[in-house]
Amino acid sequence: MPLAFRDFLPRQMAPARGSQGAQWEAVASVVERANQWLAGAGLRVVSVETLLLPASKMAPPHAGAGGLSERWDEDHSWVQVVRVWHES
Repeated sequence: MPLAFRDFLPRQMAPARGSQGAQWEAVASVVERANQWLAGAGLRVVSVETLLLPASKMAPPHAGAGGLSERWDEDHSWVQVVRVWHES
């Protein structure tokens, strides 16, 4: 059983302005897009997960932190990605 995955990223709804960060599509909408894709793809889902990722490459990891183990803070903008693992 070969595995593959597809990521569904939230769309940016509004850019950052002043002290207000960018506005991102709600996770429920991202899940809906994943469901629509699955309905037409005819694939067998193995697993679904969410990943919390930095929204911008301009937000470098904190010194000594490894990848996604960075702490959540007001200096970084994060988005929740839906990853669908399926048989290919």
